[in-house]
Amino acid sequence: MIDFQTGLQNITDGQGLPIAVAGMTIVFSALTLISVFIALLPHLLVRVAAVFPEAAAAVPRQRAPAAEDLAPAVAAAVAAYHAARTGGAQGTG
Repeated sequence: MIDFQTGLQNITDGQGLPIAVAGMTIVFSALTLISVFIALLPHLLVRVAAVFPEAAAAVPRQRAPAAEDLAPAVAAAVAAYHAARTGGAQGTG
């Protein structure tokens, strides 16, 4: 049966410390490379923008004026809302 003993002596006996140091070194190196890449990214993007310029932004077109006046439709909607809110048509009686 496998004996699962814990303690620092087992780590020292089984070469655990050099493996842990190697793992920390690899992680530290990777994080350093990532931070250097992020720091250099603005300079890199300036050079990329010189080779591949950004497309010109589209200018929004002016909307054509409405063919019909919406005032009568708005007035009818307000009258219908008011009638529904007050419980019926007013002035019928």
